Amino acid sequence: MESLTANYPYSYGYDSAGNKILTLDIKNPERVVKYKIEMQVSTLRGNCEKVSGDEWLKPTELALSTDPAIKDKAEMITLGIKDDTSKIFELAKWVSENIKYDLRYEDVYSDAKTVLLNKAGTCDEFSVLLLSFARALGYPSAIMSGYAYGTTDSKADFQPHSWVAIGDSGCWDPTWGEGGFMDATHIVYGKYPDTTWVDVAVSYKTSNNVSAEMSKMEVKIQMYSRKESPLVSFSATPLALSISKGYEVIKINLVSDKCILTKVKSVGCTMGDKPLFSDVLTSGTVKVCGATNFFTIFKAPEDLRSDIIYKCPIVTSVAAAGLNTTEVVIDPSSEYSDAAINVDASSVYPGEEVHAKAKSQFIFTNIGYSGFDELTIPAPSSSFTIWSYKNGGLSSVDVNVVKYKPIEVEVNMNDSVKLGSELPISICITNKLSKEQEVRVEFRNFTETKTLKDKACFDLTFKPESKDDRIVNIKIFSDGYTTTVVKNVQIIEEKNFLEEIIEAISNFFSGIAEAIAKLFR
Repeated sequence: MESLTANYPYSYGYDSAGNKILTLDIKNPERVVKYKIEMQVSTLRGNCEKVSGDEWLKPTELALSTDPAIKDKAEMITLGIKDDTSKIFELAKWVSENIKYDLRYEDVYSDAKTVLLNKAGTCDEFSVLLLSFARALGYPSAIMSGYAYGTTDSKADFQPHSWVAIGDSGCWDPTWGEGGFMDATHIVYGKYPDTTWVDVAVSYKTSNNVSAEMSKMEVKIQMYSRKESPLVSFSATPLALSISKGYEVIKINLVSDKCILTKVKSVGCTMGDKPLFSDVLTSGTVKVCGATNFFTIFKAPEDLRSDIIYKCPIVTSVAAAGLNTTEVVIDPSSEYSDAAINVDASSVYPGEEVHAKAKSQFIFTNIGYSGFDELTIPAPSSSFTIWSYKNGGLSSVDVNVVKYKPIEVEVNMNDSVKLGSELPISICITNKLSKEQEVRVEFRNFTETKTLKDKACFDLTFKPESKDDRIVNIKIFSDGYTTTVVKNVQIIEEKNFLEEIIEAISNFFSGIAEAIAKLFR
């Protein structure tokens, strides 16, 4: 604080949390007292008070850090993570991505377990859940109450806000998806054990039967200047130069010399008063530590005119950086390709490798990994999705990250079959528990249940009904556990003699044309 003025005499004191308390001394007041306090403050990005001491580990009525549901969830989110900072990153990221901002909770004081159940709230709900997660894992934490510059009802201004200070790792704003830094518009008002506090209180001394109370408080904040350089450099490019139908994927490459958490969002254009694209995956909270990727996905409409080429600007914003605009083209003459992906496991432990294959396709995830044709991914602490993409075609598989797997599944099958023929599939399941369990395998019209002692095998057959019927999706159930095997099978269509001759001639002339073209390069 650089300066302070008030229209009444004032003094300072401190509360039990160490907050500085300003007290106005008003003698012989009128019936209505109007007071005014003006302060000029300067803030720095990343400026955050360290939190230490057992008092900041204790549960409260709202911060239910010892509740089994809170503790179990915090441990699950950070399963397999060793270092403290990475654990806090994951906790903040999970809260930011899994709690929905809902103004109906604006005047509701929800405890952490209720927030976890409802998965909705305003900044207080986001903050008390992150605070409880952190304390549950042994990190001293405090709610930071104050004001921050944001947009509400399309109006940008300073708003009442709360966030969390955790140990010596800095401040974390799960509502805005910020961590590892805190932008300079976060102005701290006070530090508290949970999201219940009193901004202003009235006390009085009188010999008469007189009472006093606050009627209203109005806060106005004016920003005189702001200078913050970007913490992240980034680019946004479409994976396909143009599409005729299906999906477009925007690859966002982010680079930072710090480790930070930041919000990423892409917004498509409109046609008339409606969005041109449907949103599939357009935002996320991303940990940037060096270089990483994030992908946003849009679906093209199916009722566009075939004689028009559509061009749509996609605007991508990164909270710690700024804006980037890239153009997406829908051209009816563009090539379209079906996408299909094979993933070797749909339920894994943290750190276990997952292998994905998609021939001649781009493979990407919502946790930053990407590649072409094949991709190996070390499983993170929470569930994730793997996609494959080519020329508008999109395919995906969800991978669950679990604490334990009561069974191991082995699949044996060829990766191709002739149209009209049967493909044998063998599923062998190994019991990982010390007791017997029931296992059930479901595949299309096939359902079979067996008692699993050590190992049990199931024999299935797959007969494709058409050249597009190529996905083998097998579900396996055991006691309280489900896993899925998804395989993409190549369907071979038998050609008649005339078709084989035409194909051979076509390949012959294509080879000659390619050879001539090489001579003139």
